[in-house]
Amino acid sequence: MDDLFSHLIGNQRIKSNLTNALHKGAFGQSLCFQGKEGIGKSLFARAFAKGIFSSDIPGFLARHPTVAYTHPDLVELKPAGKIGQHPIESVRRFCEEVYIAPYEAQHKVFIIHDAERMLPTSANALLKTLEEPPAGVIIILLTESLQSLLPTIRSRLQTLYFESVDKEEISVFLQQSHGLSREEADKISLESFGSVGRALNLHRGERDLSEDLIRFLMKGRKSYVELKQFINELDGRHALKRKEAEEALLKALCETYREGDLSAKQRQEMEKQAEGMSAVESLRESKSILLSLLFFFRDLHVIYHGGQESFLAFRENACKLFDLATAKEPIPIEKVEAAVAESIIALERSTPLAACLENLFLKLKLVRF
Repeated sequence: MDDLFSHLIGNQRIKSNLTNALHKGAFGQSLCFQGKEGIGKSLFARAFAKGIFSSDIPGFLARHPTVAYTHPDLVELKPAGKIGQHPIESVRRFCEEVYIAPYEAQHKVFIIHDAERMLPTSANALLKTLEEPPAGVIIILLTESLQSLLPTIRSRLQTLYFESVDKEEISVFLQQSHGLSREEADKISLESFGSVGRALNLHRGERDLSEDLIRFLMKGRKSYVELKQFINELDGRHALKRKEAEEALLKALCETYREGDLSAKQRQEMEKQAEGMSAVESLRESKSILLSLLFFFRDLHVIYHGGQESFLAFRENACKLFDLATAKEPIPIEKVEAAVAESIIALERSTPLAACLENLFLKLKLVRF
C-alpha cells in the first residue's frame, strides 16, 4: 500500500495524505484534484482507486501491477465532441451508473477528467449525485481550474491542491528514467514549467507551436500584414496537429477491441471521445502558446532589471533577448499578464486561437501599420 504512489513525481504532501486515508479507510466520497495540466492528477486518481480496490479484493495489486489497468468498478468520464465538453447525455448516463452495485469490489470509483469542461446543464445534472452519493461510491473530479466549476459543485467537494513539480525533480526523473544527460534534463525541466507531461513531450521531440511564436517575437515589431500571415500559418499548423491527434486517439481507442467486435454505435462513441480529447488538448496547447508570450516578456524584464541568465525561461535565446531588452524598456509585465489572462478567457469561451492572438498583439501594440 505504501508503494502505490512511489512511481509518481512530486506532490509528496498529497501522497502522504492519500496513503494515510487509505490506511485508515477514511476518505471523502466527493473529491476534487486541482492543478495544472501534466502534473499527474489522473495518475494519482488511478493509483488511489487501486489502493481502494486492493483493500476490497485480495491479490488485486499482484494482478494489476501497473497504473495502466482496467476494472469494471473503475469508470472514467472524458470530454467528447468538437468543442471538448461533457455532454448532458454522458453526464446523465454517468449518474445512472453510480447507482449500479459494484461488480467485484466493495467500492466503485468514478473519475471525471477535465471537470471544468462541463456546461452548467451538465454540472447541474451531477449536483444531486455529489450531494448524496450512494454508499461505497467515490467520485473524483480532475480540474485545472477549481473556480471554473459551479459554486454549488465546489461546495460539495473535498479538494486536494496539486502543485507544479519542482524542476530539479523533473530533471532527476528524466536522467534516471530516460537516460538523459544532466545538461539535457536541466534544459527540458526549465522549459516544462513544472509539468511532467510537457517535459515528456519535449523529450520525445514533439513540436510545441509556442516556439514558433517566440521566434516571431524575437524578430521585433512587425507589420500588421506580417502578423496576419504568421497567425494564419500558425493556426493552420495548429488545426492540422489537432486533426492528426484525433486520428491517432481514435486508432488507439479502436485497438482496445478485437477486429470485428466493435459495433457501429461503439465506434461512434469512440469518435466522439477522440474528438473531445483532441479538442481539450488543442485548447491546452492554445493556452500554452498565449502563455509563452507572457514568459517572453518576463524574460525581457529579468534582463532589463539585471537578473541572471539562469533565471530565463528561454535561455537559448539569451543574446537576442538581451538586445531587445536593452533597446527600450519592455511593456509593463502587469499589462501583459492582464492581456494574456483576457485572451485565455476568450479561448475558453470558444474564440478561435487566431482571433485571440491578433487581439493580443493589437492590445499590446506589438504591430506597426
